Amino acid sequence: MTRADEHNVQLMTMLRAIIKHFSKSSYATACLQRERNLAGNDAPVNALQKIGKTRFGTYWMAANALDPCLPSIRSLVIAGTIKFKVVQAFLAS
Repeated sequence: MTRADEHNVQLMTMLRAIIKHFSKSSYATACLQRERNLAGNDAPVNALQKIGKTRFGTYWMAANALDPCLPSIRSLVIAGTIKFKVVQAFLAS
């Protein structure tokens, strides 16, 4: 496995963990919506999509849905409002 492959696996693992966290936590979703509203973005957060088995297309769609939310998620992680087991250090840096 090359370094690029390892990096891609790590990114897919983090993507899956973030999506899973928000799909199971209504508190985290509400905090994310509040943070996005404070940032001036009133679009709903329900665009976050679950990832299917291992299809590239579902990872791509999930990453595109998550991309606009990442600055708000990062702010929440730095503030300590939400915590992830897998991606805490990555988003806080």
